[in-house]
Amino acid sequence: MQFIDSHAHLYAQEFDLDRLDVISRAKEVGVSKILLPNIDVESIDRMMDTYQLDTDFFSVMMGLHPTSVKADYQDQLDVMKDLLESDPDLYVAIGEVGLDYYWDKTFQTQQISALKEQLRWALFYNLPVVLHCRDAYSDLASLLKKPEYQNLTGVIHSFSGSEHELDLFLPLDNWYIGLNGIITFKNSGMAQFIKKIPLERLLIETDCPYLTPVPYRGKRNESAFLYHTLSKIAVIYAKSVENMAEITLNNTIRCFGI
Repeated sequence: MQFIDSHAHLYAQEFDLDRLDVISRAKEVGVSKILLPNIDVESIDRMMDTYQLDTDFFSVMMGLHPTSVKADYQDQLDVMKDLLESDPDLYVAIGEVGLDYYWDKTFQTQQISALKEQLRWALFYNLPVVLHCRDAYSDLASLLKKPEYQNLTGVIHSFSGSEHELDLFLPLDNWYIGLNGIITFKNSGMAQFIKKIPLERLLIETDCPYLTPVPYRGKRNESAFLYHTLSKIAVIYAKSVENMAEITLNNTIRCFGI
């Protein structure tokens, strides 16, 4: 049985002491590939160093995370745009980008501007987009419905919204929904409605080192723990774990062209 961790920050400093062991544990449980999203200019070197540990096992993305959008956001975008232009075939997606109004709305206008520019990159290079969204699902859905973005595809990563917010994206057939450890949290309530996602639009991820699934909640997350998220989703959809692994693996391959 093989499955893909479609979103993991394995380059984060939380893994500096045992990164190779984390990679080995992931492979032992069946993780066949890990996709690494970028978040800002400072994370690029760390991401690429991790990628170089096993270029067959890892794939990389390029993007500016919405919480990294500050007054200097255009300077950061310029650096990333140059990297894309120099080697566009290296990246499997534009990500991690999006909108986040949860922590601070100071740069809300700049977040929208940065997202629009990065969506244009995705269109130009024909790449999928990995979208982060928190407390901004309505704005994000409205943006994706605009005519200029109808040819885009990608994933609403780490979905944690309500049933109503999920309903905003279900008509957008080009977009996958990424689920992680949140689905195992009893207080998330997501297990009650998440089955509305068509199986062919479902991706799994860890978002490690964050959002650790039960039974490891409270500890650092890692890609090996993806099995527990996969198992929970299999129960919700009344599928075997093996069947759900195959479904989500094929979805990830189709979404990212890997």
